[in-house]
Amino acid sequence: MDGWLAQVKQRYKAVDGAGFAALVDPDPTSTAFAALQHSLRSAPGLRATTYTSLTRSALTDNRTVADFLAVFLLYVRDADLPSHDTVALARAFSLLEDCFKSADRCFATSEGGWFVPTLRKLSRTLVSLGLAVGRAQGDPRLTRAGEAARMLSRPIAIAANDRTSESPCKRDALFFLANATFRVYFALSNLRLCDTVLNNVQNANAPMDEFTMADRLILTYLIAASLPLGFFPTLPLLQHFNLLEPYAALIPSLKRGDFRGVLSELNRWQAWHLKCGNYLLLREKLETICWRNLARRTLFVLTDGSPLPPTGPPTLSLPALLTAARLSFQDPSLDVDDVESMCVSLMDQGYIKAYILHSKRILVLQKGPRAGFPPIATVNAMDPRDTSRKYLNDLDRRTAIEHLHHAVDDTALAAHRFGDIVRRDGEDVWKRFDRRMEDSRWPGGGPNRHAADFTEWDGMKKLAADAYHEADADVTSLRSRLKQSSIIRNPFLDEYSTHDLQNGMALHAGFAKRYAKYAWRDPTLNYALQDGTQAVRQGGMYARDAFEVTRRQARDALFLPMRDRLFKRVQSEQPASEKPTTKDVDYLSEGHRGPRGGSSYSHRRPFNVVEAAGAAALAGVATAAGLSLLRHERRRKHIP
Repeated sequence: MDGWLAQVKQRYKAVDGAGFAALVDPDPTSTAFAALQHSLRSAPGLRATTYTSLTRSALTDNRTVADFLAVFLLYVRDADLPSHDTVALARAFSLLEDCFKSADRCFATSEGGWFVPTLRKLSRTLVSLGLAVGRAQGDPRLTRAGEAARMLSRPIAIAANDRTSESPCKRDALFFLANATFRVYFALSNLRLCDTVLNNVQNANAPMDEFTMADRLILTYLIAASLPLGFFPTLPLLQHFNLLEPYAALIPSLKRGDFRGVLSELNRWQAWHLKCGNYLLLREKLETICWRNLARRTLFVLTDGSPLPPTGPPTLSLPALLTAARLSFQDPSLDVDDVESMCVSLMDQGYIKAYILHSKRILVLQKGPRAGFPPIATVNAMDPRDTSRKYLNDLDRRTAIEHLHHAVDDTALAAHRFGDIVRRDGEDVWKRFDRRMEDSRWPGGGPNRHAADFTEWDGMKKLAADAYHEADADVTSLRSRLKQSSIIRNPFLDEYSTHDLQNGMALHAGFAKRYAKYAWRDPTLNYALQDGTQAVRQGGMYARDAFEVTRRQARDALFLPMRDRLFKRVQSEQPASEKPTTKDVDYLSEGHRGPRGGSSYSHRRPFNVVEAAGAAALAGVATAAGLSLLRHERRRKHIP
């Protein structure tokens, strides 16, 4: 061990990160790990403090690195690796976890750039061991691997925030730390967590010039993904990255529609494609492209390169296409039905713009410069305003409309419920008052009253006046709270009739739909935000008018019938001067309650509570529309 410490000290003094990482290798399958483990286990068992004393005496000027080496020696000595035993794997992971935490402190120092190679090996082994422990334990959540990913998040943040210009620097560790984290998230099938890592990588602006080998690897998978989309790489590009042989003969055969040539090249390089994971993709997708190119080539051969006739649309004989297909696929069992089925599939996928005339066994193509064969690259092209974003926008729009309908329905239901409360309390008031007047000894009370006595209406007005003073504070407080909200306050609506408000609802709804359509279709973010804001504003104005109409309908349906019930007995008996005036009726219909009728009025319920319920529903509408616009803005910001 003394010799190992001397070599480690030498590499540390020389700031040789690669040499230091070669000696401090946590991989149990490496030669350095096996040799160091044999040396530690052959010596007498030492305590952890002894290892700390030895490493600190060797590296007197950096206690952080010395403590890391002490923990690393404990890991090498006590980790029973490689092993398939669950207990041994769990213990090894705990030891390596302590080792990585100490390494993280070394990496966090101001001069931690030289420590990047060692951190690379530690992170790779940590993730591999965490996955191994979870699979050995049968843990579907891979708890230890998740802990490893969380430990990697801190050095990722340190590397992303590093602004050192010269190399080595901490940003050199960013990509392999991100890849190690992705490995865990992929195993957990939780791709949502990858966004945070990607944001750190993008914000770091890490240079890619040093990763020359990555260009060839990226191009390998980019070609496999681009060929089914109709994007063909040039021969100089393939030759520059040493990819000419796998694709040199495949691409011309694909353009001719020669499926046998394409399949022959795929099989000749099958081992390489399987290693890259591209074989099944190319085998399945390129067959469809071959059928499309074969049909187009057959049309040009039959028309001598002039597929557009002087009059009428271009046509392609299905028996002629069958002959070409038998030659291309070298399959004599093909018949016209097979060719017709493939043409239907190509039309459904958008590779051919045509229809089949069964009576003449011909394919009638679209008239135009493309002769019914649009470029392959345009068939699968994604419009950023369509597909998933369009689906999410439509979903948000439908959800917002549902919220509007629910808000209106809830407002009406709330009005009916509070109306029932008012109706029952009003009936109770009248019954109590009626019994009191019949049993009272006041003047006019009892069955033998006369015209000069104190009447029922006088008594009711007296009780109503007393109740007014008690309810006035509640009504004033409620109205003041409602006026504080700019959404609810509509002082000018009283000037408009219900018919005018309904017309305004239709107008605002139309404008809201129009602005929303502009916002969803506008390719620029600024105009889309302006249109979206106007759509929300028009929706709020629609909801305001709808609420006022609903309030008036609730008043007409609930409060006015209750007024008639309260006064139906006295209006026929009292002279005109004693009957309730229009001002009295308006006063009651505006929301002031009658006299208290006992325990049911222990909690005061002004009629204005219906307006409060409608205000809450309107606030819910505005909130739903605002959240919908906010989600729409966030998705637009990620559109290039």
